[in-house]
Amino acid sequence: MDICLLIKLFEENRSEENAIPMQNYMKNKFQFLGIKTPERRSL
Repeated sequence: MDICLLIKLFEENRSEENAIPMQNYMKNKFQFLGIKTPERRSL
């Protein structure tokens, strides 16, 4: 799979609603797209 396509798919499916708790869990050391594992694997 082309990495550009993967990045595009992730960006199109990002969720700020999910990203905030993920970032808080990691003490804001990393940025997250808010895509949970089952959805990320299907993409």
